[in-house]
Amino acid sequence: MANEFRGIAFFDSDGTITLENSNGVFARNRGMAELHASLEESRYHDRITSGMYNGCIAPVYEGLTLAEVMELCEKIPVIDGVAETTAELAINGIMSVIVTCGVGDVARIIKERFGFHRYFGAELEFDDHGIATGYRTSLIGIEHKPVIVDYVCGQSGIPVQYTFGIGDSMSDIPMFKRVGVSIAINYDPRVDGHARHYIKNSGSLYDVVPIILEVVGRWTR
Repeated sequence: MANEFRGIAFFDSDGTITLENSNGVFARNRGMAELHASLEESRYHDRITSGMYNGCIAPVYEGLTLAEVMELCEKIPVIDGVAETTAELAINGIMSVIVTCGVGDVARIIKERFGFHRYFGAELEFDDHGIATGYRTSLIGIEHKPVIVDYVCGQSGIPVQYTFGIGDSMSDIPMFKRVGVSIAINYDPRVDGHARHYIKNSGSLYDVVPIILEVVGRWTR
């Protein structure tokens, strides 16, 4: 990896790549939209932690088979230009990695569909009969995002100053503080002041590419 890439772009998933919250799509399709809305409100106002949120959202996933999870994942809309973004970054030596506090199964599908190199997310837990318990096999909270940045950099041999963080919400701020260059896209107003670059009202993820390539160009001067 160290010989193939010279930088890493870490992408949030929900709100950055997906146009809707993935938990919200699952909740709506299972008739639990009110539960999801209540939990989102509580998390927005910091009344619950990521761990508490994931525990309370468990009924949305409980009882689903892997095939049903995959089917619902296909219903989650994504921003335009995702595959073009990862392809252009790869051509220029930048690895694309998804880092999400959301459902890892969604991140895995996005990785495979759009050419990301790696993903990190909390996978759903399935019992011996292949039925989702509703819980996650692990927890990725906002505090874990900078840890993952360091982990991937260590594995790839790429210094952290040659990294980018792309996100939209408060959960991305710890990642923004750790990476070399942070980019907020279609962002929550509370993120204002926490990133180096800002992109408002974008219809394409590719809008981050000129910013990244301009920085990469300075590396080679």
